[in-house]
Amino acid sequence: MASKNVSRQTLPAGFQSVQGLGRQCPREIGSYNHPDGYTIPLGLTYMQLQGKQDVDYHLLYNEFIVYDVDQIQLKYLVRVKMHHARHL
Repeated sequence: MASKNVSRQTLPAGFQSVQGLGRQCPREIGSYNHPDGYTIPLGLTYMQLQGKQDVDYHLLYNEFIVYDVDQIQLKYLVRVKMHHARHL
């Protein structure tokens, strides 16, 4: 998502969801590649550079935005405790 103005009405044809890119993301080092074809990032987080690839990061973390809740099939629910440094 390159803009905070993306909505269901502005999605390109054939798309029903969008990936929002956040300022913090995990490093790819140490990621686990699951046999089913998906990757679980295990690396420490780092701050993305503002303006990288014409993206202005409005979100704190990466997230997927699905507008039709009937398309969601929840497999795992994970509770995470976050420890934020004061300078972030």
